[in-house]
Amino acid sequence: VYVFNRGPHPMMIFDRDGNFQRAWGEGLYPRAHGIHMAPDGSIFLTDDGDHSVRQVTREGKVLLTLGTPGKSAKFMSGEPFHRCTHTALAPNGDIYVVQGHGKADSNVLKFDKDGNFIKAWGKKGNGPSEFEAPHSLAFDSKGRLFVADRGNNRIQIFSKDGAFIREMPVMRESTGPGVTGSTVFWPDKGQTYWFTSDDPNGQIHVLRRSDGVVVGSFGRVGRGPGEFENLHNIAIDSKGNIYTAEVQGQRVQPWPVWL
Repeated sequence: VYVFNRGPHPMMIFDRDGNFQRAWGEGLYPRAHGIHMAPDGSIFLTDDGDHSVRQVTREGKVLLTLGTPGKSAKFMSGEPFHRCTHTALAPNGDIYVVQGHGKADSNVLKFDKDGNFIKAWGKKGNGPSEFEAPHSLAFDSKGRLFVADRGNNRIQIFSKDGAFIREMPVMRESTGPGVTGSTVFWPDKGQTYWFTSDDPNGQIHVLRRSDGVVVGSFGRVGRGPGEFENLHNIAIDSKGNIYTAEVQGQRVQPWPVWL
C-alpha cells in the first residue's frame, strides 16, 4: 500500500496488513496531492504546491517530470502547471493532468507517453467543458475520461480528445472544506463504478457508470472506525479491497471487498 502524504516522509509504504515498510521522497514533494499507479508498475505523483507531476519507480527513482518543479505557470495561462491535482493514463499511454486547486487554473492538459505536450482544454465556469476546482480524473474501460468537477458538484465525461460527452450531477457538502469527488473505477460483472465522497452525511457513494444511480454507500462523519473527516481520495487494490484516505483524519482505512 503506497500512501502519498504531506508529512515529513511523502511516500510511505505499508504491507497489506498495515505494517510500515519504508519511506522515500523527502525534500521533493512539498504538498502531495494525487497518486496514480500505472499498468507498468510506475507511479505518477501530482504535487499541487510544487506545480509538477513526476513519474517514478516504486523505489522513488524519477523517470519523467512534467512542469517545472517549484515554479508555477502564469495564472490562467493554461500551461503546465498552476496547482495541478491529479493524473490519469489513457489506454494508449497518453498522460492527462488536471489542474485547478483553489482559485487556480481549471483545465485538463494532455501529453504523450514521453511527456510531450499535445493539447489543453477547459476554463473556469459552469458550462460544458468548464470547471470550478476540478479535482481528479480517470479513464473507464471504454476510453472515456471522467473528471470530478468539484466546485460544480458534477462529473464531466469526455472523449480521449477532449470532446464533451455528458455530465453527471453529484451531491456535495458545500460548507465542508476539502470535501471532494474522487474518480476511481472498478470493473465488476460488466459494470464500472465511480466512487465519491460528495454526500452531506460524509458517506461514500458508488455510482453506476451508465446512469449515475447510487447503488450503495457506507461511512459517516467522525473520527471513529468506519467514519471519515475530510475524506480526500480512495483506491482499489487487486483483490477489490477499498482504501480511503482522510486529510483531517490523517489516516488510511482499509475496507474489505464490498460489492
